[in-house]
Amino acid sequence: MSKFNSFLDILSVLSSELEEKLSAIPFDSDPEKIHRCRVCVRGLRGIMKFYGEAAEELDLQLKKIGDALGPMRDLEVQIELLKSKRNEFDIEGIYEEMLCQWDLNKTEMLLNFPEFRRKRFIARCRKLFGRREFSEAYSYEKLYSHVSKVMEDIKANLKDEKGLHQLRIKLKKVRYVLEALSCIDKKYCSYIKDFKNFQDLLGEIHDLFVCQEYLEEKNAEEFKLYIKAAKEEKIELFMKQYSQLLQILNGILQYSAGKVTKGKGEFTDELRSIILPLPEKRKMVKNLSQLYTPDFKHVQRVTVKCKKLAKILGKDFKVARDKLFVLESAAMLHDIGHRLGEKDHNIHGKELIMMSKYLPFSITQREKVSWLVEHHRGPMGTSKRNGRIMKIFAGILRCADGMEIESQEFRRDFQLEVKKDELIFDLGDVSDILKGRFLKKAEYLGKVLNKKILLK
Repeated sequence: MSKFNSFLDILSVLSSELEEKLSAIPFDSDPEKIHRCRVCVRGLRGIMKFYGEAAEELDLQLKKIGDALGPMRDLEVQIELLKSKRNEFDIEGIYEEMLCQWDLNKTEMLLNFPEFRRKRFIARCRKLFGRREFSEAYSYEKLYSHVSKVMEDIKANLKDEKGLHQLRIKLKKVRYVLEALSCIDKKYCSYIKDFKNFQDLLGEIHDLFVCQEYLEEKNAEEFKLYIKAAKEEKIELFMKQYSQLLQILNGILQYSAGKVTKGKGEFTDELRSIILPLPEKRKMVKNLSQLYTPDFKHVQRVTVKCKKLAKILGKDFKVARDKLFVLESAAMLHDIGHRLGEKDHNIHGKELIMMSKYLPFSITQREKVSWLVEHHRGPMGTSKRNGRIMKIFAGILRCADGMEIESQEFRRDFQLEVKKDELIFDLGDVSDILKGRFLKKAEYLGKVLNKKILLK
């Protein structure tokens, strides 16, 4: 049975509450309703993360709701802070100014108020995920990725208030996954409780920092000194406790690792894909490509071009490091199928990737890399399981491969001008045959981005 069924109850409860609270916000000034809406959005997005790019559209809908409510919630926190200190400091004018700003912000928000319908949302969840196999290891991969990022950057984040705010955002991402996992494994509930304490403390530091910035040009010197002292006291408290945070993070890593190991500590391919450093993974992919590819220099050039295209086009869409690794790997492995024959080498390449025990891919990464390799040539067909970024990656790979006729004729570099409705490539002095090959292979990229492909 799909793990989706385990999540269905919590999806229904959270979406029902979100619909109820959202519908009340236009007619209510209770700050708790906005807070509860954001809590519901966070819980729903946590589950969406488990389904990767298949959930992109639903996740984007939830993100828009969170983004719309965020400024209101932040302002309400500031208002509550000033309200609690009105009797101690001369800040009545500042407090009234904030109340006025709240009215303006709410009016602005209502002009573009997000719509949410629970029944429609649940129906789409059933359609998208009901028959999709849920990989627990994928969830642990997300958990490892977020936790590792926190631990990797934690010392840098301790330098100033903005760094602490970045740490808070990273901890939120960890908590999203923990909260979703807690509905199928109660062990995570204890981690959530510990995380909440640290998040609350970092939240208080951030609120004081925002208040301090707001007060910079205000005439309230005594209150400014109070806010500064309160912020420094909270930071000092966090510094004393942050070693405990590292212990909690280590505990999460160890527990999750235990969930995806077999027998007495034997690592599965899933766990190996999680714990290996990225440079080591790249090296393994390169080694296999060298063994199987008849023209390794060709795939190296294609990989460089893919990375350049992703960097240029990535200004219009965000590409995480793990997703870029998928594109790089597909470029490096796109011709390994030649090992089994030139005809249908894209299909052979897909089969080799899916059966390999050496490649350091998670289940999800293996599926994506093999799909890209299969579709670097020939008809694209249809794929409802792959989102827009994967389709862009497929277009990038086809485009980069189309700049070469193996090592017979190729361009080491190219220039690209991105316009609103056009992608204008400059390949330099190349034959008409290569131009024709490129334009044919670049068609799909133009289709996905809704831009016309042109050659200078």
